[in-house]
Amino acid sequence: MNDLPPELLTVSQTPEYWSSRFRDKGLRMSARSLREKAIKTGLCYFVDRQVLISPRQID
Repeated sequence: MNDLPPELLTVSQTPEYWSSRFRDKGLRMSARSLREKAIKTGLCYFVDRQVLISPRQID
C-alpha cells in the first residue's frame, strides 16, 4: 500500500470542491466529469472510497 504524505491530505480536495471553485470562476465542469477524467488519467488519490485531487494535479 502506498501511504500519502500528510501534507497531500491537507491540500487535496474532492471533485465537488474543485467543480465549485471552477464554477465560481465562470468555468463549467461537473464533479462527475472531473472525477472521471482524474481517474482516467491517474491524476488523483484514493482515500478509502473517496477520490481526492491536489492543486498540483488540477494545474
